[in-house]
Amino acid sequence: MIQFFLTLLFCLLFTPLHAQGDARIVVIVNDEAITNADIEDRMNLIFMSTGLQATEAARKNVRERVIKNLIEEKLQLQEAKHNGIDIERAEIEKAIGMVATQNRLTVNDMNAMMQKARVPRETLVEQIKATLSWTKVIQRVLRPQVEVGDDEVSAVLERIKTYEGKPEYLMSEIFLNIDNPADETKIQELAQSLITRMNEGTPFTALAQQFSKGTGALNGGDLGWVQPGQLTGELDKAAQALGKGQISAPVRMPDGFHILAKRDERIISAVDPRAIVVHLRQANFALQSRSLADAQTDIDKFRSSVTSCGALTSRISQYPDWSAADMGEKRIGELPPWLSQMVQTLPVNTPSPVMEKNGYAIILYVCERNDSGADRNAILASLGNEKLELQARRLLRDLKRSASIEMRE
Repeated sequence: MIQFFLTLLFCLLFTPLHAQGDARIVVIVNDEAITNADIEDRMNLIFMSTGLQATEAARKNVRERVIKNLIEEKLQLQEAKHNGIDIERAEIEKAIGMVATQNRLTVNDMNAMMQKARVPRETLVEQIKATLSWTKVIQRVLRPQVEVGDDEVSAVLERIKTYEGKPEYLMSEIFLNIDNPADETKIQELAQSLITRMNEGTPFTALAQQFSKGTGALNGGDLGWVQPGQLTGELDKAAQALGKGQISAPVRMPDGFHILAKRDERIISAVDPRAIVVHLRQANFALQSRSLADAQTDIDKFRSSVTSCGALTSRISQYPDWSAADMGEKRIGELPPWLSQMVQTLPVNTPSPVMEKNGYAIILYVCERNDSGADRNAILASLGNEKLELQARRLLRDLKRSASIEMRE
């Protein structure tokens, strides 16, 4: 925290005083201007939100990146306007709330930080507006062009069966694109500096939101669950080599540098665990102001005798202090997190470890489990999103090639 405020102080002291009102035009994108004030405000937003050291070299590198980002955002907004897409202010405010939450802040806290750093709130608003506009372009214009065949879904199902019982990973990504090969060294240095900041405590999500060019940037670079072989080449190797909570070195791919983070790991099932349907019953014991430890003898006696759903039905009358409840059939994904985690691993007709909730000792039973089929819709959505990502990059590249971009510095 001390380091953050030192960085913030540096920004305040060494940002040129004319930046806030400097209307000098730096770039014209299809007759729309990007001013020096736009660039300086975005730079200060980046230094504020990421904690990057505002050294002269860092400011130079970040400035170059910001100019490229602002050019792309102009093109994205123009393409959205061309397709009749507009963003309501309520959508922007909702997204700002999400960004604040991901960075463990309230909106008021974030507004106060921006005010102290002399960052106009509209700087963040315009950035988010461009992101939301581009997302709508992708969904409205590109998604109808994306088709996923049954053979592609079947191939994924076969891969799932091949890797069933092996780990899959919950991944995040920062993607730094390389449009000009001459920029490779600078972008690699930027990637290394981002990793340094993350190792010093800056959240991955904050850096992804400001620097990543992937379509999931607004969501902190979230890639979702990734299976072995699902990522391309070196990215797949990097993902498998990471431990839980680790961040990769920059991975060079044809389109640019990728930084991966492994947030979690689990065992692959042919079915999304959240889609499994279970029939649940539970036994309840009123603790009546006793602690769980004080009631342990009574609980152990019941648990050793009532060892299945059938026994719960036939023997509950022998334990007048206990009651049984039929919870019916539930999808695991519909259950509260504390319950879904237990249900995923609890064998059928086996009493769960005792839980304490609202003055009751509770023992849970899975009477039936239906995990007979994979979730084809989830696979279809995942494949479609991969294709959309590629289509979005191609569209942005084409927009750059056809645009009139005049640099004035």
